[in-house]
Amino acid sequence: MREIHANLAPYWLGGLIEATSVDGGPTDEQLRIVQGLLRGYFGIESATDLVPLPAEELKDIVVDTSSRYRLVQTMIILQFARHPASEVLADSVERYAATLGVDEPMLVVARDAALHSRELLMADWARFARNSSTEPQPRNQSDDEFAAQFVALHDCPDGSLGRAFIDFYQSNGFSMPSTATGLGVSLVNHDFTHVITGYKPNDAVEEVALSAMLVSSANGEEHFSALAASMALYEVGLFDILGISPTKGVLDRHGAPEVFADAMRRGASCTADIATIDHLALADEPIRDVRAGLSIPPRAA
Repeated sequence: MREIHANLAPYWLGGLIEATSVDGGPTDEQLRIVQGLLRGYFGIESATDLVPLPAEELKDIVVDTSSRYRLVQTMIILQFARHPASEVLADSVERYAATLGVDEPMLVVARDAALHSRELLMADWARFARNSSTEPQPRNQSDDEFAAQFVALHDCPDGSLGRAFIDFYQSNGFSMPSTATGLGVSLVNHDFTHVITGYKPNDAVEEVALSAMLVSSANGEEHFSALAASMALYEVGLFDILGISPTKGVLDRHGAPEVFADAMRRGASCTADIATIDHLALADEPIRDVRAGLSIPPRAA
C-alpha cells in the first residue's frame, strides 16, 4: 500500500498541529500522538521543521487524495484524544475536511463524541459505518460445511497459519467458531488479523493498533469506521459492543502513541488488505510465508 511521502511530513504533521491549536489545544496527549507519528511512521527525530498551515494553504501542498483522507482521518483520531472534548476542535477539523475536499462520515461520529452523546454516537456510527467494498463474498456453503473447515484447522502443520489460529483461540480461552457458537465471517476475519499481525486481543492499546494497521493497509479507503469505533470504545468510553467494558484515554497510556504510529507504518508496507484476503485458503501455509507474501514488517521494539 502507499505510504505518505516523507517530503510531506512537515506539512502533514504541521496540519495536525494547526487543526488542533484551538480552544487551548493541542493537549499533551495530542502532541504525543503527533510526536509518535513523526518518529514511528515518518522516521524523523526532530519536530523543529514542522510547518503548521491553515487549510487553505495546506490544500495546495497535500494534493494527493489518499494523503488528504489519511490526514483528515488522523485529525479525527486527535479529536477523540482531546480531553475535555471540544466542539471548537470539531469545527476546526470539519473546516479542514471541507477545504481539502474530504467527505469522511466519521466526522459526524467524532462530533457526537464531543457532545458526550452515546446515543447519537451509536446511531450515527451504525448509519455511516462503511462496509468494505472488498469484503469477502458470501460463502456458498452450509453452516456445517463452514464449521468443518475450522475443525480441519486442527490438522494444519506446526508453524502454519491454521495452527497459529488454533493456538490463538486455545491460549485465549475462546470457543472455536461452530454452528453452536456462531459463524460470523467478520469476527473470524478479525481474529485472523490478530494472528497475522501479532496484536493481542482484548487489550485496548493492541486493539486500537490493529485497527490503525488495517486502515493503513487499505490506504485509508476501508476500515476507518472500525478504528473510529475502537477510539469511541477505548478513548472516550462511549461505544457498546460485545459486552466489552469501555475505557478512556487509551492513547494517553505509556508507549501507546508509539505503538499506534508503528501500526500505521506496518500497514503502509502491506501489499494487500489483510482483513479481506481468504484466510482459510492460506491455512496450511507457514505463517512466516503468509506475512512475507503480504510484506508485513515486524513490530518495532
